[in-house]
Amino acid sequence: MGPFQCPTCGETTWGALRHCPKCGDGLVRKCPQCGVTWRYIYDKDYRYCPSCGSSVLRPRAPSFGAPTRAPGTGGGV
Repeated sequence: MGPFQCPTCGETTWGALRHCPKCGDGLVRKCPQCGVTWRYIYDKDYRYCPSCGSSVLRPRAPSFGAPTRAPGTGGGV
């Protein structure tokens, strides 16, 4: 298995590792339904678990745009 980038920090790593050597993020994903695991490198290819067929799509990370203010916290004079 060739090199690929860690999903968290972007460090170049390789398929034999279970965790990124730079940030420690896990490089193995697990099906929430049946528990089968696979390497992160295949994550973009899998929409459904290759074992039980349940959806393995995770919610997208929130985008960090302009900060929002809670109502009543001001911002004016």
